[in-house]
Amino acid sequence: MVSAEDLWSDSEYPQKGLIRCTVLERKPDAGGREIVRIDTTHPWGIESTDGATVFEVLAEQLADDSGEP
Repeated sequence: MVSAEDLWSDSEYPQKGLIRCTVLERKPDAGGREIVRIDTTHPWGIESTDGATVFEVLAEQLADDSGEP
C-alpha cells in the first residue's frame, strides 16, 4: 500500500514508502528542526496498528505532491 517495491517477510527493512496525509501544524523543536504534525486519515484512511492517525514527523521526511522531498 505504501511502496511500489515487491516486499516480503524476508525483505530488508526499513524500506522507503509514501503515505498521503494532511498537514495539521508546523513548529520548530528546541534544536531548530521543523516538526510537522500530520493526519493520515485522508485520503487513504491509513492508521497505525493501535489506531493512531496523527503523527509528528520531521519536515524533511515529507514530500510535496510531485513526490519530491
